[in-house]
Amino acid sequence: MLFSFLGNAQSVKVTYSEKKIISQERLDAMPSDVRGATLAEMKIPKLFDLEYSDGISIYQREKNAKDFKYRSESTTIDENGNAVNSSIIADQKITPFFYYKELKNDLMLFKLTNSNINFDGKDKLVQWNWEITDENKIINGYKCKKAVSKEFNGKFIAWFTEDIPIKAGPEKFDGLHGLILYINTGFIEFTAEKIEILTEEIIIVKPILPSKTVTFSEMFDQASKKFEKDTKIRTKKEDGIFMRTETY
Repeated sequence: MLFSFLGNAQSVKVTYSEKKIISQERLDAMPSDVRGATLAEMKIPKLFDLEYSDGISIYQREKNAKDFKYRSESTTIDENGNAVNSSIIADQKITPFFYYKELKNDLMLFKLTNSNINFDGKDKLVQWNWEITDENKIINGYKCKKAVSKEFNGKFIAWFTEDIPIKAGPEKFDGLHGLILYINTGFIEFTAEKIEILTEEIIIVKPILPSKTVTFSEMFDQASKKFEKDTKIRTKKEDGIFMRTETY
């Protein structure tokens, strides 16, 4: 498979699903309306496409993605015998979003919404300093190795395959000697659902961003301050840096 890839393939296209990781304990601690909306949102698949060609990649929402709104109405009786109406809403809107990366130029461009703030970003690629373990397993028919990063005071688990020897992966993740097929951030998991090895080159157009951009660190700092102001809760950076709060 490795020889075949190097000999014939020009480009790779991968469809990833993204799923929030929420423990039962966290769910139980949520107010009923928030818990209902969260469960509804978790049932909605979020699909993203990664396109890679000659050291350049772009990761963005799959082209058929649509806005989605879930609403559930209910009526309860309070302690005074009065009817109380309530609603549960899970609202997903498609907003501009991508991660564009050039390996040779150590360049990452991104556009996303975090804490209801729109960001246009330009930065270097994230240095993950992966530690490759001896663990192996099969994902989508490919033999994968496990790697762990403890950057940003967190723990990020990646499974990658050297059968597709490109340094690429979902969102901001890359830097391994093979395509990343699975990522677990502790808050979100990314899973490769479909992998296409193409013999024809994909032309990836470099996005044009406004002249004013932010680095990834600046984006996180601004989003964190907005989040803290809105919720009146101070959060630790390691608890939020890779947990996106934007809608799609």
